[in-house]
Amino acid sequence: MGTKEQAADSTARFLEELGQRLSEQDGVDAELANIIRTCLLKVAPAQDVVMLTKAAIVKLAGERAVLRKEQADV
Repeated sequence: MGTKEQAADSTARFLEELGQRLSEQDGVDAELANIIRTCLLKVAPAQDVVMLTKAAIVKLAGERAVLRKEQADV
């Protein structure tokens, strides 16, 4: 394995561990942490990473709004 491959592997491992630690912290929104892990914490994120992340956050917010409205209606 060459230097570039080792660096990419080290970076990927670091980002994976960072995301895992974030998810495990007390007081952290697990669903939002998952979005950060799956969308942003990548060695080579998608070109449209901001759009994908925003869409995931908006979807989560919408789901939570519906859930809160349903709970309020009960």
